Amino acid sequence: MKKPIILLILLGLATLSIGLSGCGTKGNGDSDDAALTMRAYSVPAGQTDAIARTLTQLLSTGKGNTTYLGYASVPSPGQVVVLAPANMQASIAESVKAIVSHTGAISKPEPLQLKAWVVDAYPGKGPDDPQLKSIQPALDAFATDMGPSRFVGIHYLTAVSDPGIHAGLSPDPGTSLQYRVEQNQGNVVLYFNYMEPGLTIYSKNISTQADVDLHGTVTTKLGQTLVLGLVSERPDGKGPGSIHRLLVVRITPANQG
Repeated sequence: MKKPIILLILLGLATLSIGLSGCGTKGNGDSDDAALTMRAYSVPAGQTDAIARTLTQLLSTGKGNTTYLGYASVPSPGQVVVLAPANMQASIAESVKAIVSHTGAISKPEPLQLKAWVVDAYPGKGPDDPQLKSIQPALDAFATDMGPSRFVGIHYLTAVSDPGIHAGLSPDPGTSLQYRVEQNQGNVVLYFNYMEPGLTIYSKNISTQADVDLHGTVTTKLGQTLVLGLVSERPDGKGPGSIHRLLVVRITPANQG
């Protein structure tokens, strides 16, 4: 999905480079044209950072592109502010217009829904939480690897966001799931950080209070359910074995509910 956007930005680059090639050829009498001016441009919110980086790169000259005639900044999504010589702003405006018109022709990426379950797995056999029925196959696979378990839901979190947008969920104070989903050649890539304060963690019969910070990157398919890992281990105090706190996620198109 990213390739067409990259190609279209390059089209804009070609347009702008033509305009830049004529800069610096006027005489001293045109010093007003060379004075730095600031101008704001409206751009697609999802392409704001990419367009700003592109414009800043084009405004660089010299060996290794280390000298800048100006630069572009992002005050907010959907807006790029360019500081550049006055006689370059017209070329910049035309290039931004071309980029926006081309990217606007591309269909907007489909919003994606993240569903996340925080689950405690108790050792031994027993009835599972009926609210976990939709992820039971993934939990059964965990039990196959880790031994017989019964599962109890702790938190259920869900949100809809566009690909590439940072989002966050918080079921209670101090507990949060920060994430970003991107699409890549038919797969989805999930960047996640789950934080939970003050869990009691046991090691060699010694208990300590520790904050959980489980983070990472995982590539998956739409609709696949993943057990991302063990957030903590705690003896249940009622027999052998440990309680495992799990983070389970699934990503689907938003229109699938």
